Amino acid sequence: VNLDSLGESISRLTAPTPQTIRQTLQRTLRYYEHQVIGYRDAEKNFHNISNRCSYTDCSGNDEAEDVSGILQCTANILGLKFEEMQEKFGEEFFNICFDENERVLRAVGGTLQDFFNGFDALLEHIRTSFGRQATLESPSFLCKELPEGNLMLHYFHPHHIVGFAMMGMTKAAAKKIYRLEVDVEQVTNDKLYAEGSNPGNCSGLTFIIKERENANITKALPLGSSQSPSDLRISISTFCRAFPFHLMFDPNMLVLQLGEGLRKQLKCDTHKTLKFQDCFEIVSPKVSATFERVLLRLSTPFVIRTRLEASGSENKD
Repeated sequence: VNLDSLGESISRLTAPTPQTIRQTLQRTLRYYEHQVIGYRDAEKNFHNISNRCSYTDCSGNDEAEDVSGILQCTANILGLKFEEMQEKFGEEFFNICFDENERVLRAVGGTLQDFFNGFDALLEHIRTSFGRQATLESPSFLCKELPEGNLMLHYFHPHHIVGFAMMGMTKAAAKKIYRLEVDVEQVTNDKLYAEGSNPGNCSGLTFIIKERENANITKALPLGSSQSPSDLRISISTFCRAFPFHLMFDPNMLVLQLGEGLRKQLKCDTHKTLKFQDCFEIVSPKVSATFERVLLRLSTPFVIRTRLEASGSENKD
């Protein structure tokens, strides 16, 4: 697993090919085939619908409308809820991508929140590799934890098919990668504006992800792990020499630990309590130096520089 394979896998997940869309639709319809066996008229209509899968090779809104229309027609014939088939379509879409890239997708993030927040950095890496620049219409993801423990997922400038599949796709990702059972609800922009939760004026979709009760078993520490410094395999001083440019800080952005290289660059008294903002500034990405902002970009390379007043010399990246 490397950045290239990670980026390519996320690209397939966020910009599916017409072939993948057709395959997803066929698998979704096949799932419901057993429900029409024995009903001749329904079976005939069902297979007529299946034959329309070849129409899903256009692009943009027409593509999404074609898929939506086929599923709506099938739902009417079978007496099912359209939302149920839409969710199944999303699950099958993720399953196809997962079957092709399981090892890579499992490496994107340690939690469902990290999984989605890692998309932007990986997509940017792929764009850079091919000499392309991000545009104002490039898809982007932001997943935040709400006070009650739920997740709010923002999907900006969504691909029409991926946006349509997002609820089922999210459920499948939670179950297959993190063994979580979740409920996913799409939130309207009107509701976000009323609650003051809308992150901006750009077009996008927003989802609330709720973990089901009794499913929260993944947050416990692994067996045999310890939070006691005395149990470390190497001393902190040895670690700081081995990794001279590492930096650790707490949720209040207080510096907890510095590698020897950084310690030498900082001319201030490193034995007193230091704030990250007093010693460093973030060059890229362009985000404020808060713990929450850093957590939202765990897969993004950060460039920081020592502050002039902290280093006593010219700024160093």
